[in-house]
Amino acid sequence: MYKILVVNDDEPVRRLLRLQLRQIDCEVTTSTGAAAISTSIKFIPDMVLLDIEMPEVNGFEVLRELRSYNEFKDTPVIMLSSSADETTIMNAFKGGVNDYILKPFNTSVLFGKIIAWQDAGIETQWTVLSHEQEKVLRLLKVMMDEAFENTRRSTPLSAAAIRNACEILYLTIETEGAGAIVRAVAGYNTTVFLHSLLMCVYIMLFTIYKGYAKDDVIDMAMGGLLHDIGSVKVPNNVLFKPGKLDITEYKDTVLHVQYGTEIMDKTQGLPQVVKNICRYHHERMDGSGYEGMKAEKICTEARLAAIVETYCAVTGKKLNSESKTSADALSYMMSLRGQLDPKLLEDFKEAVLNNFKVN
Repeated sequence: MYKILVVNDDEPVRRLLRLQLRQIDCEVTTSTGAAAISTSIKFIPDMVLLDIEMPEVNGFEVLRELRSYNEFKDTPVIMLSSSADETTIMNAFKGGVNDYILKPFNTSVLFGKIIAWQDAGIETQWTVLSHEQEKVLRLLKVMMDEAFENTRRSTPLSAAAIRNACEILYLTIETEGAGAIVRAVAGYNTTVFLHSLLMCVYIMLFTIYKGYAKDDVIDMAMGGLLHDIGSVKVPNNVLFKPGKLDITEYKDTVLHVQYGTEIMDKTQGLPQVVKNICRYHHERMDGSGYEGMKAEKICTEARLAAIVETYCAVTGKKLNSESKTSADALSYMMSLRGQLDPKLLEDFKEAVLNNFKVN
């Protein structure tokens, strides 16, 4: 579990932040400024949320001492402050903070910052890949960051740029194999980007395994990459809430399909397959999905995407659920009688057991 240390001299603020951060299933410890270093040594946090304005030992003093320890030289530190003074902000970054949030802040903004830094930590593992493999994953990240921002602003996506990134992924897998890439992304499902990346890779591998033509593989991979694009308009405290959603939160989550469909309708050059995956990947064969569509009305690409997404969701290190092994995931998926296309599910099981022929 991701470990966060909250450093603040105000007990009510510490208590509030502890409760808020548990919404995204983090292990949280709090400390005053004076006890921050001793607490850090005992707790070894993955991230520090550090207030500036503390009467005994201020945030700059804590930061300076924290960075003097080798163990904490690279630990992400987000500074929280009511000061918008340019000099204060610049001094914070010069002193070694990684991010700066003005108080009072929206909880979703804080969650977004934390999740972004979790992403960054995972991306450091990509450096062990070959140059081409690392390059294509970072290219996909850049393309998706732009797509997320466009979606938030309700402006069209760059279909050509996204297709180009998927084509490069296809060529990289074709020339260097997919084993290293699968190992680099498998198991991570903590953010919209990482979940989308997993979907893209696994849909590409599955459709290659099934013998799809190259252009069709690319179309399907684009659908995997963009299937949850509308999720960036869902509040983070809902999107990453551990445990059961209430009715209002569930309705907020369901809206991600509508948001995604709307942005795709504004985008020129997207294949229909991509739009279908975005709109219908939550439909189920028995009619229990979002729109209540049943088997005969659900297109093949949406049926396939539903299977791959279920696999990604249950095998990934998602913030609101325990991850399963591949074997347990397949067993669980087989138990969802009536929900997933049985023939495609058998094909997918075979593909997974054969490691998508990527070893």
